[in-house]
Amino acid sequence: MKSILTPLLLTLSLITPAHAWHAEGHMAIARLAVESLPEDVPAFFRDNAEAIAEGSLDPDLFKNRQLPHLTPTEAPDHYFHLEELPSPELPETREDWIAFCNDNNIAIDDAGTLPYVVMEMTERLTLAFAEVRRRPDSEAVKQRAITYAGLLAHYSGDLSMPLHCTIHYNGRANPDGSSPRTGIHGRIDSLPGKVNPARFTAEPLPTPYVAQNLPLMMVREMRVSNSYVDLSYELDDRIPPIGVMELDDEQVIDYTIDRVRHGAHATASLYLTAWRNSEDLRLPRWLNNALPVHDHDHQH
Repeated sequence: MKSILTPLLLTLSLITPAHAWHAEGHMAIARLAVESLPEDVPAFFRDNAEAIAEGSLDPDLFKNRQLPHLTPTEAPDHYFHLEELPSPELPETREDWIAFCNDNNIAIDDAGTLPYVVMEMTERLTLAFAEVRRRPDSEAVKQRAITYAGLLAHYSGDLSMPLHCTIHYNGRANPDGSSPRTGIHGRIDSLPGKVNPARFTAEPLPTPYVAQNLPLMMVREMRVSNSYVDLSYELDDRIPPIGVMELDDEQVIDYTIDRVRHGAHATASLYLTAWRNSEDLRLPRWLNNALPVHDHDHQH
C-alpha cells in the first residue's frame, strides 16, 4: 500500500462535485471544536471558526498528483495502522517511529504517521499562540494561529474516522496486508454531508481538556477509533453510496454524529492544550531583537 487516500480521492473527483462531501466532515469538526472553546482562548480565534474550518481542507489538497514532491510525504500523515504498534505506548517522536519501522521491515507508508503530525501541529499552534501572547495586536501572528489550527483540525479529525486507524481501511485486509478496496472508506467519509448539521449541535460538546501527555492522548484516541472498526463493517451494507444523499438509517446517523462530535471534542482539547501551554513557552532572544514588542503591543 503506497497510499490509502490518493486513489480514493481520484475516484471521488470523477463522480462527485469538486468539493467532495468528505470535506463537510472536516469542516463540521473544526467549527464545533472552535465553538466549544472556553472564553480564556482569545476572541480572535473563537471568532474565526469559519476560516479555521476552511483551512481544515488544505491537507487533502496537499495530496495532489501534480505536486510530486509533496504528495508522497503527505499521504502517511492521514492514517495509522494501530495493529502495527509494538506496545501499548506510542514511540515518543516521528523519528522513533520511523526507526522502529525500519528495524522491523515495515514501510512507513504502510504504517502511517497520523499521531505524529497531530502532535507536531499542536506544538506549531502552541508556538503561534506564544507569539500572540507577545504581540496581541499583530494580525500576522493571529493569522498564523488560524492557519495552524485549520491544519490541525484536519489531522485530528482523521483520528476520529475508524478506518484511518486500522489496516482494514477499505475492506477487511487480505492475508498479504493489501486492501480489497471495497469502497467502504469513501462511503463513510461521505456520511457527515448527509446528516442534518443541527444534529451535530443538538447538545453541547463535553468540556475540552488540557492533554498532559500528547503521545498517551494519541494512543487513547486511536484505540477508541479503532474500537469502531467492527461496527463500521457491520453497518457496511446500510451505508449509502457516495452519490446518494438520502440517509434515514438512525443507527448510521448516530454512528456519524458520534464520530464527528468525538473528533470535535478531541480537536477542541488540542486547541485548549496549545493555548494553555503557550503561556509558559519561551521565545528565542533573537526574535525579541528582530521583532521588538512595543508598549501598546504588550498583553497584560
